[in-house]
Amino acid sequence: MCGLWSTGKSRRRMDHAGEPTPRVVQLAGADCEALALAARMNVDLGAQIIDINMGCPAKKVCGRLCGSALLQDEALVARILHAVVRAVDVPVTLKIRTGWDPTQKNGARIASIAQKLRHRSFSRARPHTRRLLPGRRRVRHHSRESNLR
Repeated sequence: MCGLWSTGKSRRRMDHAGEPTPRVVQLAGADCEALALAARMNVDLGAQIIDINMGCPAKKVCGRLCGSALLQDEALVARILHAVVRAVDVPVTLKIRTGWDPTQKNGARIASIAQKLRHRSFSRARPHTRRLLPGRRRVRHHSRESNLR
């Protein structure tokens, strides 16, 4: 097991015993193999849905090409989704923003990548778009792909 996942805090977070269902685990990162392994480990420990976070705008997350920064590399997004969906037999959801910055709105293309995986019967990939409202910390949620444009 990776050293990061063997900390006491990580082991407690991966223990899903007694949690209400569905048990959803959110993963973030940019390494396809590590995300697939993390997804498999969490499913083995009782996760029923894997949610991949490509929506976090935090500087410390984006600085490592994670969270919403991943939206800049659509090929990497496709590789990550393919690896995770192939690794598990539970639904895979995807949290994204409408784009990686206000002028680069590629959320619809990212959602299309996720939907192609769904049609290949690997699992279910569902985009959940979010964008920050100007001047506020509140997030507006969109449930339809058409809102990505």
